[in-house]
Amino acid sequence: MGGRTVFFLKIYIGGNMDIDITKEGFKPDNIVLEPPEMVVWHNKDDKAHTVTATDGHSFNSGEIEPGQNYQFNFRKKGIYGYFDKHEEQLQGEISISNIPATD
Repeated sequence: MGGRTVFFLKIYIGGNMDIDITKEGFKPDNIVLEPPEMVVWHNKDDKAHTVTATDGHSFNSGEIEPGQNYQFNFRKKGIYGYFDKHEEQLQGEISISNIPATD
């Protein structure tokens, strides 16, 4: 008997989106937003991390020390992968698209 794979995708519309950086990774690590959207990463770990776009140029936080934040305003539709230069297994993805509002 085959198993079933279930995917959960969080969709956020309006306001700032907060992402925590912890020892376990980015939380949440896969989101869909409507442009323009400000995303704020909060380093909740006890060591420095980075938020670096996988394309090498869209955004790069530099060092985010413990307790510090980094923010980026996403203005264009697209899929933005990112990772931590110190721990490359820590990865996330932000999808920016126009999502029709529902009542």
